[in-house]
Amino acid sequence: MINETRSSSTAESSLNERLERLESIIESQQETIEKLEDRNETQQETIEKLEKETDERTNRDDSSGFSLVSRRSALAGIAGLAGLGAMSSSASAATPQGQVGTADRPLNALYAQQLQGVPDGETPFDVLVGSERALRFTAGDGGDAGNVIAGHSTNSVDGDGFGATIGGGGESLAPNTVSGSYSTIGGGLGNETGDEQATVGGGSDNVASGGSSTVGGGEHNEASGNRSTVAGGDVNEASGSRSTVGGGFQNTADGTRSTVSGGDQNQAGGTNAFVGGGEKNEASAWNATVGGGYENTASGQHSTVLGGRNNTADGTYSVVAGRNANASRPGQFVFTDSHTETENHSTGIANRFYCMFQNGYYFRTDSVEGNAGVWMGNGDTSWSAISSAESKTNITPVDAKAVLEKVANLELSTWSYNWQTDTRHMGPMAGEFFEAFGLGGSDEGIQTIDADGVLFAAVQGLAAELADRDERIDDLESRVEELERDEAVATPEVTADD
Repeated sequence: MINETRSSSTAESSLNERLERLESIIESQQETIEKLEDRNETQQETIEKLEKETDERTNRDDSSGFSLVSRRSALAGIAGLAGLGAMSSSASAATPQGQVGTADRPLNALYAQQLQGVPDGETPFDVLVGSERALRFTAGDGGDAGNVIAGHSTNSVDGDGFGATIGGGGESLAPNTVSGSYSTIGGGLGNETGDEQATVGGGSDNVASGGSSTVGGGEHNEASGNRSTVAGGDVNEASGSRSTVGGGFQNTADGTRSTVSGGDQNQAGGTNAFVGGGEKNEASAWNATVGGGYENTASGQHSTVLGGRNNTADGTYSVVAGRNANASRPGQFVFTDSHTETENHSTGIANRFYCMFQNGYYFRTDSVEGNAGVWMGNGDTSWSAISSAESKTNITPVDAKAVLEKVANLELSTWSYNWQTDTRHMGPMAGEFFEAFGLGGSDEGIQTIDADGVLFAAVQGLAAELADRDERIDDLESRVEELERDEAVATPEVTADD
């Protein structure tokens, strides 16, 4: 009995909730009906007002000769725009009906919530300016978007393309044409897209023929590789997949993922190849790079021409810069100056650093104080260390004889480096040298300027000892001579008669 009571109470509660929801729905529908009735009353008042004004104008202007909108046509047009679907009694559902305004008396403004073309899915909806089409909309097909075509009336979307957009531009002899679905032409003249999702931003006679390719602007540019890009410039082409040309003139990026940033007549033909700019440069190998300059070639894999003129990086991992530099072996670095007009500089040994600079080299090791470093001048065959008095401080005289004694006590030997066992060297160990003289900044090496200084001091010490020895020898020789004279005086001369 208790369960039956509970079940009855639950059913009654559920029924009440349903009734409340239905009452709420009815109230909402009643509000909607009232709004539609108000809207219809407003539209009816507008129609009556326009009908009255039309009658007055007809009576006033019958003798003027102007072509007026017929009252029935005007009302039919207004009703059609208002969504009332007014039709002439003889017109079929597919025949356009009504007219709003005339060529002599156009409407000043049109306010509407919706403009709808012929609902057959095939007839385009056009907006005319004068007698020329300025804008066209075509319906989509199922889940695909329709097309939007603005600009000159000759602009078009070819074939069965959908989701395409032409933002404007074009002329009768140079229309903009979209051939791929979901492709876009922003404007310009004579531009064309030839594959799906391609884009031409503007400019003149540009073609984006690769899938998802882009031409930003410029003139006579083409992005023919899939996902390729030409940003601008003139007569540039990105034909490699995912290749890029930033701008310039007659540049070509035909390697996969290759790039030419700009310049004139440059080519990036290798996969991942890069040409930064300049003129007539070529990066033809995998990961090859030419930074710029004139007529440079990077044809070795992972090779680089930093810049300059007439340089070639043929070797794998080679690097060149300057003028007429040639790195033909793997791992070569060849750097030259500007004076080598005809001579071609190269080295036949792989993994070698080769430089040619007519006025020598200068390496600085301190950018804060002085001119610390070394240099090699024109024609020199060894480095010069900076050693002028102006570059020094804390100058202390040297005890040359003490240095000589320390040098005499150094253990000298011949030896080979661990990594150069076939080559012999001679000298002290760096640790012993540092302990004896305290020169240089480390006990791991001996700077040549310190070794030279120690040898200078030792020579001076030796010279001083030799001078002291010579002085003693001279003194001894003088004393011997004096003794010999004294002996000769003290000893009488012996004759034959004696």
